[in-house]
Amino acid sequence: MSKKLISLFMVVIMALSVFSCGLMSVNAEDTEDTTTSQVEDTTTIQSEEITTQEDEETTTELSSEPAFEPVSEPTTEPVTETTTKPPVQVGLVKQIKALYPSTVSFSLAVKQTRKITVSVLPADAKNKSIKWSTSNAKVATVSQSGVVQGVSVGKAQITATAADSSGKRLVFTVNIVARRKGTYFSAADMKTVNVWDAKYCYKDMKSDLEKLKAKYPELFTYSSMGKTYDNRNIYEVVVGNKDAKKHMIVQATMHAREYINSLLVMRQLECICANYYTGTYNGMYYSEIFDKVCLHIVPMVNPDGVAISQYGLNGISNAKLRNNAKKLCKKYGKGKKTYYTRWKANARGVDLNRNYPLNFKKKKTINHYNNEMYKGPYAASEKETVIMMNQIKRVKPKVVLSYHSTGSIIYRDFSQPKALAKKNNQLFSVVHKLTGYRAARSSGSGLKVGPCYGDWVGYANKIPTLTIETGKSAAPVNIKEFPTIWNQNKNVIPAAALWAINNM
Repeated sequence: MSKKLISLFMVVIMALSVFSCGLMSVNAEDTEDTTTSQVEDTTTIQSEEITTQEDEETTTELSSEPAFEPVSEPTTEPVTETTTKPPVQVGLVKQIKALYPSTVSFSLAVKQTRKITVSVLPADAKNKSIKWSTSNAKVATVSQSGVVQGVSVGKAQITATAADSSGKRLVFTVNIVARRKGTYFSAADMKTVNVWDAKYCYKDMKSDLEKLKAKYPELFTYSSMGKTYDNRNIYEVVVGNKDAKKHMIVQATMHAREYINSLLVMRQLECICANYYTGTYNGMYYSEIFDKVCLHIVPMVNPDGVAISQYGLNGISNAKLRNNAKKLCKKYGKGKKTYYTRWKANARGVDLNRNYPLNFKKKKTINHYNNEMYKGPYAASEKETVIMMNQIKRVKPKVVLSYHSTGSIIYRDFSQPKALAKKNNQLFSVVHKLTGYRAARSSGSGLKVGPCYGDWVGYANKIPTLTIETGKSAAPVNIKEFPTIWNQNKNVIPAAALWAINNM
């Protein structure tokens, strides 16, 4: 191809480029006329700009003085793609969380009811209302306050839906079973608490609480109410519905050498958990009983004292406490090991069951620290006493049971007013029928009650209460007695709770 043709070809291309730019700048209203004019002008420009030299080598160049006005390229604003976000909805529910029961699957008996409680998050959600519904009203119904009732045997889904526009919901599966009659529980799944543990100690109790909590996470909680002088926890176990209108307290081992009762109440706890949905007392399910009465168990009120009774001075970590106990043993126990074995007091040498603020000054005891019988320098001088007093004030129980040893007897008379004494006698009749334990002393006059826990609870706080003394041998009670103690007391807690439902 000749250079002339190449030059011509390049000019044509440039002209077409200008032509295209011109088209882009044309006003839309005059498109037709302007297009025609632009084509004509472009043709003229092309002919004027072509220079031909045939006899010599030539170069093609554009005139330095163009005969046309340059056409500027159209200016357009850059296009930015924008995504329209939906408006942020403030205050909507983000989560519905199960509180009671804490799992989303549970059982009820026919005609049994249970109130489901949930929490709505976040705390500042504008509308925390919940709408309740059931998948099958022929199996289970639910009220708009979350109360589920078993109708017939089968399964149904109970749904809690946020009333706002969040769409959040929580689904519970409820299994409705046929009701049992009478009193029933099974020991088949009760394998955690070792009933042959002759020295059921603080570490054993703590370990069993951890294991039971892992096995039955939705049935109970436990926490420390405070520390002892040797830095041990005094645990409170809470079973059932914390929002129940009625509460009861069961405490054990206020006296150190009576630690067989810690084993007993831990076994009772395991029995309740293992049979929570299937066990019954007088035709009422455990789950039904503890929906109505929240149970508070203190398995070991005096863990420091227990450690001394079981392991002597080796049971105490605090050097000062250990040296004081050693001095007491030398002075009042002639240095004999049995002085520690028979230890009843806390680590400081104060008998906790004589340290309560009721006729404290009038109650005569020994006047020095010892392994038993010293009431302390003043009422409620001990940490353990204050902790137990605070529990009564906080829980406001309808019934209190205290486990001690020994004698297979029940203290029931705390010189209470007639109406309260009548209720106490009713409660005694229930427990007596189960255990066969006879009634102990009668206080007669209010002045005769003393600074004991049971007296302070029953007389000063006007709460129905029993002090149940297990076993027959001298404390520490021989572990061989435990099967008998268990058979006598296995139904005491649900029986006392059922009594509270019907009478308090």
